[in-house]
Amino acid sequence: MDHKLNIEDLQESLQTSFICKKHDSSEKYRSKFLINSGQFSAGNIQKVICDILDELRGCESFDISVAFITDGGVNLLTQTLLELKEKGIKGRILTTDYNLFSEPSALKELAKFENIDVRMYRCKEGSGFHVKSFIFNHSSQCNVIIGSSNLTQNALTTNQEWNVKFVSTFEGEMVFLIKKEFEKLWNDPLSFPLEEVIEEYEQERKTLKDLQRKANAYISS
Repeated sequence: MDHKLNIEDLQESLQTSFICKKHDSSEKYRSKFLINSGQFSAGNIQKVICDILDELRGCESFDISVAFITDGGVNLLTQTLLELKEKGIKGRILTTDYNLFSEPSALKELAKFENIDVRMYRCKEGSGFHVKSFIFNHSSQCNVIIGSSNLTQNALTTNQEWNVKFVSTFEGEMVFLIKKEFEKLWNDPLSFPLEEVIEEYEQERKTLKDLQRKANAYISS
């Protein structure tokens, strides 16, 4: 159940996070530095995926924007996404064709969830898309994770990754700008529903992989 945001507790936590680390405040609202450290904290191994799963389980809706999505990354979320489907929690996931890295099988798996809209941003020649943001909406607050982690198994569990999680009201400037940019990308003319572009993307990726195999065979011959 979502609890009403306590503004005073949030203000105290901001003091701890950004003014003085010794300031006493509730950990519930403190900004958090997320890395895949493998160290134990309060009985739990610190992995980026742990916070993402916790946030998904508690949110009322979510918006995710990442450059890369792989089967391994989706597998880490599958059980939680099934739980959200049962509860009717809706989400949007925006990814891209950047470097033809995302795995079509992973994108198709996400598209099976009726409660999740999936879109692909088609990069123009010479442009890139390297955004990584996880937005979790609650009735009276928004929790955001933003940093370096894509939706891949390594990025969420083992890679050297730096991410920051913070809590905000919906009137906060940072959340306003992040959500505004997400909506801009989501509604961009270059952003397409996955079903409209997945076959073409899959063929483009297959062509690239074939060329890479031929090049590697030529180099090693």
